Amino acid sequence: MDLAAAIQWTIPAFGVIAVLFALYLARDVLARDQGSEAMQDVASTIFEGAVAFIRRQYTTIALLALVASVIIGGVIAVVEGQNVADTSVYGLECGIRTGVAFLVGAACSMAAGIIGMYISVRSNGRAASAAQRSLVEAVQVAMRGGAVSGFLVVSLSLLGVFLMFVAFGGVDNPAEAPFLIVGYGFGASFVALFAQLGGGITESNEGDFFVRLKPLPRRPIKAVMAEVRQRVEHEVPGLDIDLAQLMEDLIGDLTAVPQPVEIKLFDPDSAALLATAPKIAKAIATIPGIVDVRDGIVQAGDAISIRIDRDKAALEGVSPQSVTRQLKTYYTGLVTTQVLQGIKLVVIRAWVPGSIRHRLASLNHLWLRAPDGHRFPLRRIAAMRILTGQPQIVRDDMKRMVAVTARISGRDMGSTLRDVKRVLKKPGLLPPSMYDELGGLYHQQQIAFKGMMIVFAAATALVFLLLLYLFIWRIVRTAARELRRPHEDSMIISPAAAVAMVVVVGKEERASRRPLRGGAGHVPGAGGDDPGQCHRAEPLEWLCGHQCAGL
Repeated sequence: MDLAAAIQWTIPAFGVIAVLFALYLARDVLARDQGSEAMQDVASTIFEGAVAFIRRQYTTIALLALVASVIIGGVIAVVEGQNVADTSVYGLECGIRTGVAFLVGAACSMAAGIIGMYISVRSNGRAASAAQRSLVEAVQVAMRGGAVSGFLVVSLSLLGVFLMFVAFGGVDNPAEAPFLIVGYGFGASFVALFAQLGGGITESNEGDFFVRLKPLPRRPIKAVMAEVRQRVEHEVPGLDIDLAQLMEDLIGDLTAVPQPVEIKLFDPDSAALLATAPKIAKAIATIPGIVDVRDGIVQAGDAISIRIDRDKAALEGVSPQSVTRQLKTYYTGLVTTQVLQGIKLVVIRAWVPGSIRHRLASLNHLWLRAPDGHRFPLRRIAAMRILTGQPQIVRDDMKRMVAVTARISGRDMGSTLRDVKRVLKKPGLLPPSMYDELGGLYHQQQIAFKGMMIVFAAATALVFLLLLYLFIWRIVRTAARELRRPHEDSMIISPAAAVAMVVVVGKEERASRRPLRGGAGHVPGAGGDDPGQCHRAEPLEWLCGHQCAGL
């Protein structure tokens, strides 16, 4: 056995080792403590939902993969004939092998996804339980739970490719096997693409709902979405919804902003942003085709405002900075020391009891200490109140920003965005210190179109240069062949060769007026009165195929 064959058989060995290591990680994660009974209840609920989702999703994907393999195999069997095949296998046999490789790739991808999802869901409760004991242990459980999926994807892909390589004769004929197993990668990518069709992680006050419409005949999907949108707006006024089709939402998530219309407002003054964003949203809502308008102001929650009276604080002998430090110590704790746990230093934090810092009424009885040692309540020097509906602070390129978003229904994106730009140009709509930018899918399409134009121009230039190179090379090669061939009585040189000859030797011939061959100014072997002589001809005429007189 040569070196190449020995290296070839190490591939399944490494694949098996990777699978065994993934199983070791899974066993280690599943052997961890599951936490309290409350943690187990939450984890079991999550697991139940995940299993239902996996079962429904992968059943649909399996059916789609089966249909796709039949279609792909049929197309390959028809198209991949003997005259176009790169291997000795063609026609129906090539189609069957491609379809089988597609199914094997899909099966390996589904196995990695199902097992990885199972272990990841099971590791959630165990990671939460480990976090109560050690941050290092929690990170370890989480990393190992996620690593199971990563190792399985690589190892099963490696084993599947090697299995197809051996099954399709790759050991005896390694040059042809790669052309026969190309369906394997297509099948794995097919499953991976459809496996992404699910909801994303959202905030506590947000969520995704997937609605499956009845089979045809039924109303168009746009009409159904419009009715749902109208009914929700009228019957549930406090609820903001965003309706989109599944593939549209998936593609939008890849660009970070799924909405086609996004108006970014920039201003260092947060009050101006909060006042202008609703005006912009109201203005573009009047444009035909604009739906699901959002002003971009997201309420993050409540806050407690503590305003210190400097005069009263001075009477107590404290400064606002010292009060701030003491309040921060009360609410975030004070690091007193560190202990070594494993290989990591864990901080020991001293905190006041939770009953003191969980309610606003408790703050009124919070005691502070002055530099001279006397204690006094916080309410003596500060006024406290609750601020409801604090908006989220969003920055883009380190600038404070609010994004007004909307979707489009019943119109094309180009005409709709032209109307949006026209509305934004109205005088007085934006303050002088504020400026806007368009983002969303429209901005992504503009970037994509510019890139496509650059690629198209570069491809056109490269194709032109390639054709020019092939044309010139063919002319030169033909000219060289004609020059090497002995001239016969009825020789007529092709125009391509003539042009090449003019380029190569015409300049010298025109300057010296010397003949190409034979005597001075004569073309040998052309006939005439003297068999060895011919009538004098211009070199250009001779090169263009004109025969001497008498022929």
